[in-house]
Amino acid sequence: MNQLRNHGGLGLGKIEITLPDALQVWVEENIAHGRHASVSDYLRGLVRRDQKMCEALVEALIEGERSGTGLRSARDIVAALRGQIDHGQR
Repeated sequence: MNQLRNHGGLGLGKIEITLPDALQVWVEENIAHGRHASVSDYLRGLVRRDQKMCEALVEALIEGERSGTGLRSARDIVAALRGQIDHGQR
């Protein structure tokens, strides 16, 4: 069960999580190999990366929406991609 608590008004929260053994081992190995300083450091990095990916996706969607309607049909796009795949370009 996840719990979020304010940490003394410092703008920090505390989350408790339960991981299956295999995931816990993975986290501990990452820390042992120096990839992360602590469990908190590792999880903060994951959350930041996820946040950046979500922000990038939103930006890409906004950019796509602003670009307007394309001239090719979905059928034409699929046919072009199949042609690229058939010729080893993708």
